[in-house]
Amino acid sequence: MVVSKMKNGLWTVKTFEDVHNHHLLRTPSKVMKMRSHSHISMTCRSLMETLHKSRVGPSQMSQILNETLSSTWSALITPNDCSNHLRGVRNNNIGQECMAIVKFFKEKKLNDDFFFFDMELDEFGQTRFVFWADGRSRVAYSEFGDVIVFDTTYQINRFCFPFAPFVGVNHHKQSILFGCALMADEKEESFLWVFQTWLKCMLGKHPQTIITDQDLAMGNAIAHVFPNSGHRLRSWHIRRNSMKYLVDLKSNDGFMRDYTNWLHHSESIEAFEDRWGELKATYNIDDKHWLSRMYEIRSNWVSLYWQDTFTAGMTTTQRSESINSVFDGFVNAQTPLDEFVMQYDEALSARRNTEESEDFKTLNSIANFYTGHPIERHAGEVYTRTVFNTFQAELRESDSMLAERIRDGSDYAKYAICNHVVVFGKNCTEDGEP
Repeated sequence: MVVSKMKNGLWTVKTFEDVHNHHLLRTPSKVMKMRSHSHISMTCRSLMETLHKSRVGPSQMSQILNETLSSTWSALITPNDCSNHLRGVRNNNIGQECMAIVKFFKEKKLNDDFFFFDMELDEFGQTRFVFWADGRSRVAYSEFGDVIVFDTTYQINRFCFPFAPFVGVNHHKQSILFGCALMADEKEESFLWVFQTWLKCMLGKHPQTIITDQDLAMGNAIAHVFPNSGHRLRSWHIRRNSMKYLVDLKSNDGFMRDYTNWLHHSESIEAFEDRWGELKATYNIDDKHWLSRMYEIRSNWVSLYWQDTFTAGMTTTQRSESINSVFDGFVNAQTPLDEFVMQYDEALSARRNTEESEDFKTLNSIANFYTGHPIERHAGEVYTRTVFNTFQAELRESDSMLAERIRDGSDYAKYAICNHVVVFGKNCTEDGEP
């Protein structure tokens, strides 16, 4: 049917052909697959939404619906049918979700004076950013906020809103949350808003070190908002990219050996940079190659440049990945924004229960000492159980290390220990005592 434009409030049909433009379907089950016939009853839709609130996924949901409504519904409900309906519900409810988030945060504020939240909408009234942190997260940052991991790889819903947690490590070496954001996109201005809002929430305290993925927009925002913080790229991300971008060089005999020696066995920054020149010349690595570009930002990922920087043992984003795994049990790809915020609270409570369990174990256990050295006994008194175990393992390893005094006439007390030189302060006695 061809219809002309409306004129004087009327449509005019120019041509009409009363023949089908497809082969006729001869069975009811096939007919029900057509869009015009695929009407889902109110009962079915209501049950879909009820199951969704119970965090049932589309595949399992379609099985339940087909078994429950088999006597009243002639066509099978597919996982796509479930996803399409829930997507429509979400599109209709996005404004309501935003209002529900605001209401939830205001209720939290009534019971937690230190609760902080902020959000920003676009010109159409759609949510672009949401950030929040409760009082306990803010206090935790004041105590453990030297190093943070920021990661946006967790996509929490159909709109692919990146869930961006600020993650640290506590005195039990457990991952903890310092607040988080939901972002509509990963542009530089978006990261600027999130970082500036987070810094306002944390009363202007900058972390010593930030560990992230290799993202140009994120890196630019970090340089602007945290100019005095060290920015390190996670080693896992570098290793993954090296497998992808070094394929052409790996075919050369000896490259991987020389590459490993350069990256992992250089004794100093000077040796590292000298070996780079040799590696580049030997294997004809031009300035446009991925490895050359990585060399230009070597201070962000090569461990030699971070020897004097505190990272709390978080050289990768495994901390944020472990946090993400916690939320896997509480949300799925169809979780509405307002429900995610509420489920976040549940997951956060579960996480804090594990911290309190470790607090209890530390307070109600006695350290087993390996030596009679006073430093070990003092560590057993002041460290948590987990940290003391780490310290004790290092103490045991130190038994095999021999220290040899280096006498070079300087004012420093120098010792050679396992190919490393340890230097003590300027004002030392002849015996090396400070």
